[in-house]
Amino acid sequence: MHKILIIGGSSLVGSHLSMRLRARHQVFATFHRHRPPIDGVVLLPLAARLDTRWNTLLDALKPDTIFYCAAERDENKCQAEPLRALAVNGEIPAAMANQAHHKGIRFIYFSTAKVFSGEKGEYLETDPTDPGGAYGKSKARGEEMLRECGAFVLRLGTLYGLGPVPERSLLNNLLSVAWSRGAISLINDEFRSFQSMEWIAEASEIVMDAPLHTAGLYHVSSPPKESHFSFTQALCDALEVDASHLEPVSGDTYSQANPSPFVRGRDTSFGGTAFSTTFGAHPGSTSKYLESLAKGLRMGKF
Repeated sequence: MHKILIIGGSSLVGSHLSMRLRARHQVFATFHRHRPPIDGVVLLPLAARLDTRWNTLLDALKPDTIFYCAAERDENKCQAEPLRALAVNGEIPAAMANQAHHKGIRFIYFSTAKVFSGEKGEYLETDPTDPGGAYGKSKARGEEMLRECGAFVLRLGTLYGLGPVPERSLLNNLLSVAWSRGAISLINDEFRSFQSMEWIAEASEIVMDAPLHTAGLYHVSSPPKESHFSFTQALCDALEVDASHLEPVSGDTYSQANPSPFVRGRDTSFGGTAFSTTFGAHPGSTSKYLESLAKGLRMGKF
């Protein structure tokens, strides 16, 4: 049994990790504004701040593994408060990872495909980062600091899974789209690595038990890339819902109708096999995970 500390337990990643790990391990999870409705986990009301006494917390709990899932993801907030974004996404986890390293605690940090501009696609771990937004810039700097502390840095793509705070979950929003009766326009010429939280939780648990000498930067392996249009079509198929109301549009057309100062990126998908080669783990297909999700919805598991 491991003693695990999850920083950011109300996040999509943090909540799914808590639910997966609580049956076999002792799990502590922090939260700030949103207390996650998760039983079997010790929930700690604690914000990710530079002045938090993290060393005191680690000495009190004595975890053997820390997952850092907290982040400032809102592009507007990152743009308006870049120093705060850098603190939450880089300086705080780096300080914790440094303390964890000296205490012999494994530290796992989650990053994002948004450290890339999306101009290339099928990115490898060896590709230089070139973020187009303030959020990606803060995470790219965070990666640099975390790697200096001997942490596992896992880059994640576009995540889907039913989260504890519905309005913050991509999948909750796409389910509304799938069940809608009105015409919905979805981009069909921009691509992402869509990743099920079922797979991310499994991959995270594998890394939790991996030899410490394998620490480093990894793109968590993904099924073939999808557009939002093709992914939502697959979701409708799994739910056995008519998808004729979905309308494919180009990213340019969508941007004209929904102007934004932030660049989405043409293709932020992951390539390479470093994760699968190192840990011997491979993701299932998108259809497999969506069928599992649809079955769970029908059984009332969510």
